[in-house]
Amino acid sequence: MARGVGEITGAAAIGSVGGTALALLIPALVFWALSRRLRRQAALEKASLNPAMAPLASGPAALAGTVEVSDGGAAPVEVVIEEQRDGTDWREVSRTITARPFVLRLASGIAVHVEPGAAPLLLDALDPVEWSREARRQRVAQLSVNEPVFVRGVLRVSGDPRGGDPYRGAEAFVLSAPPHRRLVLSTEALSGALERRADEHFGRCAILLVLLALGLVLYLDVCYAAVAWLVAAAPPPSLQFDVYFWVMLVSGLAIVGAVASSWSERPWYVRRAPRS
Repeated sequence: MARGVGEITGAAAIGSVGGTALALLIPALVFWALSRRLRRQAALEKASLNPAMAPLASGPAALAGTVEVSDGGAAPVEVVIEEQRDGTDWREVSRTITARPFVLRLASGIAVHVEPGAAPLLLDALDPVEWSREARRQRVAQLSVNEPVFVRGVLRVSGDPRGGDPYRGAEAFVLSAPPHRRLVLSTEALSGALERRADEHFGRCAILLVLLALGLVLYLDVCYAAVAWLVAAAPPPSLQFDVYFWVMLVSGLAIVGAVASSWSERPWYVRRAPRS
């Protein structure tokens, strides 16, 4: 109960300090986990360029290799963009994506069966313009056979860990799109973009943890008093809520800012988007 103007004691004081600490700790751990996952994917992509890479494991993955197809036919992934002149600029009016499964041959010789799905995201330079009419044009980006490519998705490992023959349906490694997301294919390495996004998440984590540590140091006496009150029946902890309110406000703004910046920032791959 309150013993003075703006003063709270007992469970209310513990709840205020503990609640603020948890509110900072939980998103900090989430950002740390996101950063760690992205760094692992970037490291896996780099490792896949090494013929002596470690065994693959199921989970989110970014891999690098060469495109192969069983019939030696058309490009496994092709994006056709139809644009219409809009003043001095061009406006996209339609986009057609054609994709079919292919094999990603790693430097180690392992064959990974890639299932791009109906609408994979291909990050590649667009081919020279193909004019259809004066006010319309068509541009094409495609993933060609024997072309080096970097792919990010979810890897499933089954069967022979040494890798089977994907052309005979005995593949041990299958790379597909994450649930409710698109498979990403790029003709340039993805590890740099993944590491940059990992650094951003880690920075948010660090800011929240610094605020958490600062708050605990400033109100360390409340923490000690809370332990003594709960364990040894000492006087209940107390704090001036009209002062602590500003600690809660700054913490809340930091949390909202970190989450909002992560939610609203451009996709991690935006710097590798198709260019004309």
